[in-house]
Amino acid sequence: MIWEYEITNITEQQSMSNELLNGRPKKLILSTYSRLILFLLLAILIIAFPNLTDSLLLLLINIITTGMILILLLLFVQKLHWPLKSKASANPVLGFCKITVKGGWLVKETTYTNGTVHQFFKPLQELIHMIGVDNGILLEFPGQQYCFIHACAFSKISLQESLAFLKEEQALCTDTPKTDISLLPPFMKSPIVEDTPLASASFTLSKEQVKASFLEGYSALHRHLSYWKSLWKYYLYFVLLFALAFLFRSWPLAAFGVILFIAVAIYLIYAPSYKLRKDKALQPLSLFCGSYQIELCMEGIRLAAPDYVTYLPYGQIYDVYTLNSCLCLMQTPYSFRVIPNTAFSSKEEEALFCHTLENKLCAARQQKISK
Repeated sequence: MIWEYEITNITEQQSMSNELLNGRPKKLILSTYSRLILFLLLAILIIAFPNLTDSLLLLLINIITTGMILILLLLFVQKLHWPLKSKASANPVLGFCKITVKGGWLVKETTYTNGTVHQFFKPLQELIHMIGVDNGILLEFPGQQYCFIHACAFSKISLQESLAFLKEEQALCTDTPKTDISLLPPFMKSPIVEDTPLASASFTLSKEQVKASFLEGYSALHRHLSYWKSLWKYYLYFVLLFALAFLFRSWPLAAFGVILFIAVAIYLIYAPSYKLRKDKALQPLSLFCGSYQIELCMEGIRLAAPDYVTYLPYGQIYDVYTLNSCLCLMQTPYSFRVIPNTAFSSKEEEALFCHTLENKLCAARQQKISK
């Protein structure tokens, strides 16, 4: 059976929400223990320095006033109807998704309009749980891996019929010999995209390597300009805060804004790697353990793992960093891929791989500029 649908901003957001957030506990911004400590520190400050009470009260009044103005501005902006934005431009088609269940395998092939292609495949024997939700069907596999079939795919076959079919296929697979997951599904196209490979490397990531590589990768995020450009709302709110401080001639509010701006900037630099050091944050990194093969092709990068294959055009990569333990490929302002140094047998092979990759990225940037 085959399900197909077009990918839009709405379907992509709903799919990601179901695949990445389903069943995960929501994190509190501040725990009860942290709130108690902050309250005690504030109380001690007011008691120890009674002359600061008036200043803190004035600061609190200015903060409340600023917050109310910001809320009113946001509500006003949300009520605006921009005439240049039609329904078609507000929710453009981002790509096409095809899910195939056949011969005991599930294959999800996603092709985006920017050239990115992704194939996820799993034997139905490994299917742990399936559930029908408002926006489609969520399939859960070992290691907190999810595959979501959006409701847009049920135009010809209903959600109930699709659930019944998946349950029947899963029941048929229980009596068959265990599928070798190192093999590709027989009906899946291989290679994922016809492109001539120029250089390749194979590597296996252990939990220790994943931890070290991701710590270095997250510490390198703030080095790239795209990371700071993506935080435009952060700058906008502080510009409004400073403008209101000068408008009301509230120097304590302006000083508070400067201190808060510096504190947030430091947080944005160190928070990702700090969170990664916690044991709870390290659990999802086990999903990246395993064997990989990466190929530098003429037009993009092909990455193959035991349960997925991805093709990424060079134009979709921001930059590459040479770190102590790995190469870090900046894929988006917040995400990256790592290639450990153990993937190369010698420094010369690593240098040739990096040189080829940098040349391709440079050519992709020049092509973007020429357009």
